Amino acid sequence: MATFTGQKTKMLAGELYMANDSELAADHLRAQALLAKFNATPADADEERRLLLKQLLGRIGDGTVLKPTFRCDYVNKNSVACKCVLA
Repeated sequence: MATFTGQKTKMLAGELYMANDSELAADHLRAQALLAKFNATPADADEERRLLLKQLLGRIGDGTVLKPTFRCDYVNKNSVACKCVLA
């Protein structure tokens, strides 16, 4: 499991944090780059979307569909584990 320090630890704990922290700023930029790619995918690019979402979220359960436009602030290794459609 990853170990975080400083502001990211506070953020993950639900505490007040400084969003201009260098670690969080780098995470934010990475997330925005992945989201730009994801949100620009054509309608028939299911596998490309799935790969991009795995980079953003860590795990996507079988049968889960998430369609553009998707937004988030940071790369976060959560998961969407249900067989669900998020559109």
